Amino acid sequence: ELQTVPDDVYEAQASKHGRDMICILEAQRPRVEVLVRIPAQAQVDQYKKDASSIADPERMAQAGVTLFWGCVLHPPKAALAKLLRRTPMPPDVLGGELVKLAGERQTIRVKKR
Repeated sequence: ELQTVPDDVYEAQASKHGRDMICILEAQRPRVEVLVRIPAQAQVDQYKKDASSIADPERMAQAGVTLFWGCVLHPPKAALAKLLRRTPMPPDVLGGELVKLAGERQTIRVKKR
């Protein structure tokens, strides 16, 4: 069963960040909706810098993870981390989706309310 973002949580975050600056990523495994804010340009720039750090493979590998966790609004990060540890959907894949949303690329189903 799909774990969805409650309407009151969505509305509160829409009021705080602006409806056009948030979206829901729907992961298929685990079946969960993740409410995120679209990354700011500074976050995208840092992601690109980290992702191209050939001299620092660890930093390069963590670029998408760092971006993803910096944009998560719901579910709570601890609960989401627990869900993601049990699945093949690593946070770096979702971080890549955020870069796409910021104007770079696109693959996960994105829903707006």
